Amino acid sequence: MTRLSRRCLLLGAGASLGCAPTPGTFVGWVGGDVHLGRAMGPLLVGLGLVGPGFVNLEGPVAERPAPCHQAARSTQGGLRRCLANAPGGLVRLLRAGIEVVGIANNHALDRGPEGRDTTLRALRGVGLAPSGAPWGAPRIVQRGRGVAFTSVDLHGQGPDRLRDELSRAGEVVAFHVTGPPSYLPTPELREAVDLALAAGARVVVAHGSHALGAVERRGGAVIAWGLGNLAFACDCTEERDGLLLQLELDDAPPRVRVIPIDAGLGGAPATPASDPALTFELLAALGSSPIGDAGWLS
Repeated sequence: MTRLSRRCLLLGAGASLGCAPTPGTFVGWVGGDVHLGRAMGPLLVGLGLVGPGFVNLEGPVAERPAPCHQAARSTQGGLRRCLANAPGGLVRLLRAGIEVVGIANNHALDRGPEGRDTTLRALRGVGLAPSGAPWGAPRIVQRGRGVAFTSVDLHGQGPDRLRDELSRAGEVVAFHVTGPPSYLPTPELREAVDLALAAGARVVVAHGSHALGAVERRGGAVIAWGLGNLAFACDCTEERDGLLLQLELDDAPPRVRVIPIDAGLGGAPATPASDPALTFELLAALGSSPIGDAGWLS
């Protein structure tokens, strides 16, 4: 990527330079865990992201809190913790530039199958595309290039079932991992990433543990082993360090800018990290591929 096109991304579409990504190049971004709760303020502040966003939404969309459905399997400290997102809060996703919402995670059935169906209708009703089996991998077309986004919950997925699901996956795959915060990927996640790359994925990310992980370039693909939180209104997580990936996808290896953030907790918006250098030091210690100027992955 040229210095000019990097500056275009940093300034945003329609910047004063008059520059734009090359035709046939898809520009978008990927974030981690989002729980809207009842909060209604902005989701992102000061991040300057370009293109459509793809995030993981924890919890169904519901008018008001209610007891957990028996199908729910999310736990915290031995106690069942169920999440719900106010329908009116979905506009926060739209205003943040998000177009694809992963709903394959351990909170998908907190209101049972009926709650999941309600969530699908609510997302589609405001123009958000749900991602995750059996709802498919939404494909967004931009400047003549289409990119499909796949969300996969790893809980209870055997290799054969996972391989079958990934055979229909898109270029961008997001795995949800249930477990305590950890900087290191589980063997289950490592196996899943290998399967996704073998199926043709070019960008693979993980979320769900609410913790950061290394960012790795492997051949013609990029792996983010943990994006952490983006914005989480529940008091069930205190993990504030997070990552966003700004992407450029064409026929060349993916061009990725790693953006450290301070996650929006308790209904607050996500913002640029107060100490990004510290995050980059952590990523290096975790074995990340070299990250150069302005966060561009080498």
